[in-house]
Amino acid sequence: MGFEIKTMDVANAAEGYFIELYGSFGWRLKSSQRVFSQTSRPVATIGNGSVNYVHTQTETVDFTKLVFERDTSMENYERLESLESQYFALQSMMPEKEPIIKSDVTFEEWLKHYGKDYVTTWKATIITFIGAAIFSMVGIVILSMILDSVSISELSDYLLADSPFFNIFSIMALGAFIGGIISFLLSYFVYRPFAYKKAVKNPTSEGYAELENIYKKLHAEAVAYGENKARKILILAEAERLAKLVK
Repeated sequence: MGFEIKTMDVANAAEGYFIELYGSFGWRLKSSQRVFSQTSRPVATIGNGSVNYVHTQTETVDFTKLVFERDTSMENYERLESLESQYFALQSMMPEKEPIIKSDVTFEEWLKHYGKDYVTTWKATIITFIGAAIFSMVGIVILSMILDSVSISELSDYLLADSPFFNIFSIMALGAFIGGIISFLLSYFVYRPFAYKKAVKNPTSEGYAELENIYKKLHAEAVAYGENKARKILILAEAERLAKLVK
């Protein structure tokens, strides 16, 4: 008689889940240990006159260490081992979150409820961002010149001045920030709804074809997810049946 050992660290709240899951494949819980520790280490020293304050950072480790064992000579061992490998191979292929659509959602339903979120307007958005950023920078320069009474002849020196607020770098940063906000708002509230309506009205348009391709990809992912999930359920059911025969 031989035994194989499996050790894993899991979240405390997930202890019961893993015990039940691995029990379905013939594993028996050998030990369960809560691991908890806190350590503090200095990260900075703050001086205040003759008094120094040491700022510390506390790191917390909190998990449960599980140790399983399985009899390699038990009945149906080979089949249970195979089912376990299949189950976790499928699980590694599946995303952590379920697909945003179900496999039974039609293209028309998806287009109505989700299509607007997938319309691409990046060209118009980029053009808007560049234009809005340049317009903002010019406006900032003109406004700052008026406020500081700077003439056109002094403009270059003014932009290159070592000022914490009005120099060429801060103007570019502020212009890009304002341009980003303007392009985002226009893209979300103007460009995207317009592009969506245009695509829906014309099934032969490039925008409509693009939405169809996106739907096909999402639908294929949803179908694959559903099939893998159903397969996992069947594998687990068979494993549980075989594991009960061993008891």
